[in-house]
Amino acid sequence: MQLRNSTPPSEAVSEERSLGNTEGAGTEGKPTLEQLDAQLAEMESLQHELRLKSYQIKRERNALVPLHRLPGEIFVSILLRVAKYNEPGFDQEHKRLHTLAQVSTYWFDTIIAFPSFWQQLAQYHPPHFREMVLKRNTSALFNIDCVLAQGEMGPASDQLLSFMKIAAPLSERWKLLAYEGDPTDEVAQLLQSPAPNLDSMLISSWGSVGTGSRALELSEGRNIQYLDIDNIILPWNSTRLRGLRGVQIQHV
Repeated sequence: MQLRNSTPPSEAVSEERSLGNTEGAGTEGKPTLEQLDAQLAEMESLQHELRLKSYQIKRERNALVPLHRLPGEIFVSILLRVAKYNEPGFDQEHKRLHTLAQVSTYWFDTIIAFPSFWQQLAQYHPPHFREMVLKRNTSALFNIDCVLAQGEMGPASDQLLSFMKIAAPLSERWKLLAYEGDPTDEVAQLLQSPAPNLDSMLISSWGSVGTGSRALELSEGRNIQYLDIDNIILPWNSTRLRGLRGVQIQHV
């Protein structure tokens, strides 16, 4: 005798299989952790390749800019005109150089490669920039600027002496020497370091005018062309002072 609502055995088995397939449908086909990591790695690799390709296209595009088609020496001279400052005591040169180097990879490579951009060794530059100047300029001449930055605090004589101790070992590569401050005996000795390539001197002493004027000797070397001294005495019979092109003298 069969119950009215009973289900035939064959249909019951079919329903169980169907139910089982439905319950497992949410878990089948989900990627594993390893698969997801592999997909992420592949995407990151593609992004890296796209960035490299983008950089390459940008460099090729920049190479077509008329400015970059100029002869190398002309392009360097243009950048130097922008980077160089005109008046000692202003600490903006390193900032301009940093800004120029960020324009493009070509500009950065040019500035890093040419020692002409690294000739200014100044007391008012940040220490890290002075270190970079010494690292980049290994053979060219230096413009030595021993002038305090505007508003700089602390004992001036100690700061000037500290900087001159850095500059003095390079004296044979001095092209320009600018100094503004009280030339103590130790500083004066460093200012008189042998500088055969020196052709410009800008020395201003803060000592008492007249009786306190500091006398400096000149080492052997090329003729000095530009001279600007304040409260300083020089050996005017020195052969290095023959044929001066520009002279400014105060409080002698």
